Amino acid sequence: APLSEGRVEEDGQLLCAYHGWKFGSAGECKAIPQSEKPVSEWTAKQQEACAVASYPTKEAVGLIWVWPETGAEARKEAEATSMRGFSALFDEEGVARGDIVRTAWSLRDLPYGWDYFIENVTDPAHVPVSHHNVVGNRYKDPRFFKLLPVREMSAQEGMEYSSDRQLVPSADPVTSSSTDFQPPCLVRIRSDYQSQTQTNLCLFAVPTTPGRCRYIGCQVLVKNKEGELPKGLAFFSMPMPKFLFHILAPLFLHQDQVFLHHQERIVNHRSQVAGVRGEKLYTTPTPADTMVLMFRRWFAKHAGGTVPWVPGTDTTLQTNADPVELYDTYNAHTKHCRICQGALKGVELWQKITSVAAVVAAVGAVTAYAAMCASKSAVAAAAAAALRKGSAAALAAVPTLYAPSPGVYALLALALLFLAANVMLGKLKPLFFKYEFSHADNH
Repeated sequence: APLSEGRVEEDGQLLCAYHGWKFGSAGECKAIPQSEKPVSEWTAKQQEACAVASYPTKEAVGLIWVWPETGAEARKEAEATSMRGFSALFDEEGVARGDIVRTAWSLRDLPYGWDYFIENVTDPAHVPVSHHNVVGNRYKDPRFFKLLPVREMSAQEGMEYSSDRQLVPSADPVTSSSTDFQPPCLVRIRSDYQSQTQTNLCLFAVPTTPGRCRYIGCQVLVKNKEGELPKGLAFFSMPMPKFLFHILAPLFLHQDQVFLHHQERIVNHRSQVAGVRGEKLYTTPTPADTMVLMFRRWFAKHAGGTVPWVPGTDTTLQTNADPVELYDTYNAHTKHCRICQGALKGVELWQKITSVAAVVAAVGAVTAYAAMCASKSAVAAAAAAALRKGSAAALAAVPTLYAPSPGVYALLALALLFLAANVMLGKLKPLFFKYEFSHADNH
């Protein structure tokens, strides 16, 4: 039975929800309710047979880090190896002081493989084109540039490259920028600005199944001595519900998603036909592709050129012909995220509340107006009689005779306010399920 479907009990032990076996944090079997005697009285061989694999883990900056090997030697290696990242990411004191802004983590299950994710985020040439109107302009910003090595390629430390010029315009001029691949899972995109501030895109990717990966990312912004953020990025320091960061994050990812999903499958098919590795089919005539090629070289030379899936894993890549399926945010994120699940329930609840409130306020306004009209019926009758006699004073009073009272206007305003809130919630709710994007419509 998959222990991922189990329960962590109050004592910290993992309970198998199928037969009730309990396991400790080291994988040892602690209890079997069907056993005649306690597991602790079993022989060492029997206890070993009931144990499960345990992996070294750490918790830091809101993430769980796993060393994907088990055993005593693996634990020693894990202890001796630092977590992938950079100083500003782990600077909790800087975050507490407000010198560093670390945005909420974003998590997505993406319909393309880990290697294509890494290739994508180490490819700066696509940014102003694919992310037109979000970062840069597809018609004005693509240009010739070179990528220069900051850290040469190695098996354990990956590589880092910097651009020889600013690639997209910004309110705060960029003085230097670099892309840092730290195997096996992190790409850090760093930009230093003229204002002595800094931004860091922190992008983790974990293989999940063939043709899919899990992305976990955030931004880390470093203020200057005056406490300023990069110009144009103060938005990220504003207090904002975490779920808003989560549901807006797909915009950037979905601009690339349809390309990467199909690219992986096209390259996989053609490489099988040609009998060569996929990158051998690439045409890369400009130095803008340097880091993509270096990553592929690292992957082939130091990691075997493929993810070592569990033997027996079906590596057939399934293609989503319908682009809409690629933009499914519910299965990619919402159903896994406690924050967004709670927010979705809240949105649905407030939809009902605002709908009822709008109707109640509107009915109240109509009722109040009707009551007011009824109370003035005698005055109206008198005015009508006076009109028949040609009274100028009565004639002047007729236009305002049935003007709504301030209370009626207030109820109508409330009804419109609740209706507007209901409409906004109606537009917000679909983002928990789907976030579509069309390059053809992005003018």
